[in-house]
Amino acid sequence: MNKINSKIKFMVFTIIVVAILVIGVYAADIIAKVGDFNVDSGTFFVDSSGDKVGIGTSSPTHKLNVIGSTNLSGDLFAGNSTLFVNTTGVSIGTTTPKSRLTVYEKFSSVSGLNIINLNSTVKVDSVPLGTGTNLTGILANADSEDDDASNVYGVYSLASDGTNTYGIYASASGGVVNYAGYFASADVYVEKNVSAQGFIDRSNWCNMTGSAAIGNLSLISGTSNNQINKSTMPSCALKTLVVGVNQNTNETITEQGRDIGAYISFLTIVNKEQQQQINLLVSELCARDPTYSFC
Repeated sequence: MNKINSKIKFMVFTIIVVAILVIGVYAADIIAKVGDFNVDSGTFFVDSSGDKVGIGTSSPTHKLNVIGSTNLSGDLFAGNSTLFVNTTGVSIGTTTPKSRLTVYEKFSSVSGLNIINLNSTVKVDSVPLGTGTNLTGILANADSEDDDASNVYGVYSLASDGTNTYGIYASASGGVVNYAGYFASADVYVEKNVSAQGFIDRSNWCNMTGSAAIGNLSLISGTSNNQINKSTMPSCALKTLVVGVNQNTNETITEQGRDIGAYISFLTIVNKEQQQQINLLVSELCARDPTYSFC
């Protein structure tokens, strides 16, 4: 009985040794294999000469070439955070996206986002999420974090070389109130001419009597370039404008600007007072001689 057990043990030992030798030979052959490695006709392919890996292709063109849909679980880093993807969104230049797409570029001559679309329209749609939701097609926010930028532009637009060129073209419709442009909490500076088919005056009214308006009108003079001399205008027709910031003291730089709407109200008061004086003179003349043609 012991002899039988010994033979069985020897046979088992022999089989194990042979199996190890066979596996070792195949393993060595796989490890030492020189050439491409192809699994299931391109399902997984290794290009040994080009040091490339293909999934879904047997001719990879990059270090990793995937043909077909890819399902990744977790964050995606590419190019030392040049491109980053997580559940919040996609970001370029930062690993902390603040929206579905965040582009971050600081202290570089490279533009943060440059869209070149020659023959079609770049379209941005806002889909309402519910009643009362504010919709923003394009939200631009420029912030000089270290307060060292000379000029900060929320939106900078340039158009050229067209029959009709519009730096910014906007329209609004379908609302109770429609504004193609709305500027809040700051003045609007226009360097060139403004053309409008309509104008709603929201300026201050020059609140003064007719005689005071006539007196102020006589003080107004012009400048050498045929503009109204601001220093001679009534104070109600002037407005303090912020035109810049002193980089050394961080104090705002202001100047007195002409409030055209208020100036028009001033001229309206003058015209009304002059018309009353003319009517009074006409009445006196007609009382003396009713044969005048204007009587």
